[in-house]
Amino acid sequence: MRADIKQKLEEYLDSELVFEDILISSKNRVLKITANNKHYILKIFNAQEMGFVKHQKSHLLSFQRELNALKIFSKFDEVPNLLTYGKDWYLTNYFSGKQLKYNINSCKKALDFIIKIHNLKTNSGSNAVKDYKDKLEEAKLRLNEFLPQKYCEKKLFKILDAFSKYYKIIKTESNCTIHGDFVNRNILVNKNILIIDWENSRLAPSAEDLVFFIESLKISLDEKKELINYYNQKTNKNHPNKIYKILELFFQYRLLGTTVRIKHKNIDKYSEKIEKIIENIYSLDGEINVIE
Repeated sequence: MRADIKQKLEEYLDSELVFEDILISSKNRVLKITANNKHYILKIFNAQEMGFVKHQKSHLLSFQRELNALKIFSKFDEVPNLLTYGKDWYLTNYFSGKQLKYNINSCKKALDFIIKIHNLKTNSGSNAVKDYKDKLEEAKLRLNEFLPQKYCEKKLFKILDAFSKYYKIIKTESNCTIHGDFVNRNILVNKNILIIDWENSRLAPSAEDLVFFIESLKISLDEKKELINYYNQKTNKNHPNKIYKILELFFQYRLLGTTVRIKHKNIDKYSEKIEKIIENIYSLDGEINVIE
């Protein structure tokens, strides 16, 4: 444990501390802290990046995003309570729970919460599309590195390269703060729900959170429609509309890049999944082109 963090926490908690790493799939370090028979969560942001696109001090950008989100949203019961923080770490109350699995009531609770966040409107900003550029650049690098040659059709990369034509509508729709990784692994369920990992929180279209949420659940078409309709009824939206489909296309490219990077050593076992994602990309491209 870094001496500066240990000293700050001992002063803050006025106690000797017991540190226990929580083993999760994350580029950052998450620990359970015990002090005075009470438990806390410590998250430390690491400088080492797991992706291909590396920007100087990008871990500090992720930290600042999460810190800002916790400062604003800790007032909600569904968000960890921020207690104290340093230059690249923060401490919250202890929390635990199981990763969200499809249950209509729990899913609707999650949507009710994210709608509250989306309703906190923000003025559109000139840099609203930068993250999309960075994430798609990373996806392209991963595909060039790991995608087997038999899948490397010109059409697949042509659609990716043409995604920039959607930046205007993305900027126009970027009028609220989103979670940025609103997937089931970041939604913990016990008696209530708790939303964690806010490091991708930023100004963006609200549809991104809905797309990521729906796609992470791996549910039937009818179940997807039910949840989308529920969101629409609560927000007066008409998803899946053009921006929804555009961000679904964005999701599929990110999913493809992540899949081939993580599974590249056993890529043949995932041929069916890869083929399905590529099929989805081609289908979405066709759907978007006919939407006014």
